[in-house]
Amino acid sequence: MTNKVFLAALAILALAGNARAQIVYANDFEVTTGSFTAGGLISHPKTADALGSTSKFLGLFSDNTATTLTLTGLTPGNVYDLTLDLLVKATWDGNALVVGPDVWRVRADGNTLVNTTFSNVTGSNQSFSSNGYIGGPGNYAPGTSASVINNAPNINNRYSIYKFDKIALPQLEFTPATNTVVLSFEGQGLQGVSDESWALDNVVVTGRGNAIPEPGTLVLAGLGALAFLRRRRR
Repeated sequence: MTNKVFLAALAILALAGNARAQIVYANDFEVTTGSFTAGGLISHPKTADALGSTSKFLGLFSDNTATTLTLTGLTPGNVYDLTLDLLVKATWDGNALVVGPDVWRVRADGNTLVNTTFSNVTGSNQSFSSNGYIGGPGNYAPGTSASVINNAPNINNRYSIYKFDKIALPQLEFTPATNTVVLSFEGQGLQGVSDESWALDNVVVTGRGNAIPEPGTLVLAGLGALAFLRRRRR
């Protein structure tokens, strides 16, 4: 292989390495209360054994000032993905107008990423599904697209868990204008922690870069470039 071909291959491999997603924040909240400052600052650092002592969540929350996660050191213009598990507990009524609607939303610097309703109550539908969670007028059965559903006889013990995953829900992304972004999580129309509450778990933020092809695309491009250089040598 000539030096030119070798250098071209090295450049392609370097770009492929840079294109891999980088984790900028990750927290499963299994640590002691108040230790959530590595990589980001959470405004309400409290945990609850919402489902027993085997798994801690950030929460429980209800209707209150938005719980925020402030991230610093980001690259303006780069795309970042947010993934998380959402616990929806007790008597959420979804789209019901008399005792709801029970809304949960996520914003990035004020830009809405999620604005939807959830329900744990039979007969009260929700707007959330894996295809309609941004804020469309969905009307789906309670627990639609949940990864876990516990329909306990005592409604106050019922819960559902939703996995917001960047593969299943690709719209859950943001592009900061500066090196700092504030992610806010909030409920609206809820009746208090003892009745309608929510909590977060496994919150991860990853950076994808800006207009950098995926590694597989770069490999294909690299093979084409190498073939072209070899043809020129002949």
